[in-house]
Amino acid sequence: MKCHNIYNVAVVTLGIIIITSHFAAAQVTIPQSARLAKTYYNEGIKRLNLGELNMALAHFTESLRNDSLYVPSHAGLQDVFIAKGKEDSIRAVYDSYIDMYPDNPVYIYLAARFFEPEVAEAEFLRVVAFDSLFYWGHVGLAQTLNIMGMFSEAAFHCSTAITINPVIPDAQIVLGIAFENLGELDKAQNQYEKALFINPKVSPEAYLNLGMLYLEKTDTTKSIANLKLYLDFVTFGSEAEFARSQVDSMEVALLRAQILREIKK
Repeated sequence: MKCHNIYNVAVVTLGIIIITSHFAAAQVTIPQSARLAKTYYNEGIKRLNLGELNMALAHFTESLRNDSLYVPSHAGLQDVFIAKGKEDSIRAVYDSYIDMYPDNPVYIYLAARFFEPEVAEAEFLRVVAFDSLFYWGHVGLAQTLNIMGMFSEAAFHCSTAITINPVIPDAQIVLGIAFENLGELDKAQNQYEKALFINPKVSPEAYLNLGMLYLEKTDTTKSIANLKLYLDFVTFGSEAEFARSQVDSMEVALLRAQILREIKK
């Protein structure tokens, strides 16, 4: 048996989420609810990547009705509000959780996602000190260490997260980024491919990273192919615009080279 904080989540017309909570003693996590939480999350992330923010919000909310501590859906919910330009509103919600439950690793992790790197690092370190088996804490710390340029340390914490849970694509991707910045491109490629093997639908950014990695390896054909696979999943946001521009410029360059070869004949 587990004790969970159970949320009643309601979305109002302005798009602000209202979460009220009460502590439910001896709450049992039902396997069917856990499966439903994952199913709704998968649909939510699909909708988010397509820019269908209200539909994404609805699916993440339904996911949390089934499992109130399902971390990926909380993160997805945060990303929806950021995309809606309501970061301050959703950040305030998670800050309030820290005030109510200062030692809960889930809330510390979720609140720390909004912090500047130096503050976030301290909070993620607090998470893994409190619960060394909470793999999201290691992933969050690794993401922050990558931002801070501490790639070897990031790789260590990603490897720790993968040891705890080998089927978490986020950790594989973050580890790939660390390896890429360490100049270990083949290892980075391997991690991105592992993330896609686990579930390409929830980790399409691995295609984006592979596309740019192949470009670094000067393999334009594979770069274009992976960027187009990324765009099959993600059509919304600055990264999608970046991927489209990269594909366009590479295809123009290939066409120009083909024309020059024809002229030389």
